[in-house]
Amino acid sequence: MTCGNVLTVRSFVAVASLVLATALLTPLQALQVTENSLANRNREIVVAMYLKLFNQKDIATADEYIGEKYVQHNPLVPDGKEALKNYVRYLKTQTPDSSVEIKRVIA
Repeated sequence: MTCGNVLTVRSFVAVASLVLATALLTPLQALQVTENSLANRNREIVVAMYLKLFNQKDIATADEYIGEKYVQHNPLVPDGKEALKNYVRYLKTQTPDSSVEIKRVIA
């Protein structure tokens, strides 16, 4: 084998290895992009819901976004969609000018 043939074979092996590595990583990268897109979309939905509920005091938002088995993380408010709606009604009548500011969303 001549020197030119050895370089050609090495070049071929290097290119083939790169193509193989790219083929193996591409589905993983596509999955990560899909997961990131889904997480971003979920984040947008939750922020929109939260702002409509607590800044606009739009009680109908609960029917649009919340299921019947809603788990409340505020210890002063019971679980469930109706309890959340009652809490928003309370805020609307007792503190109509109150609002929330979202600092960080983790998804």
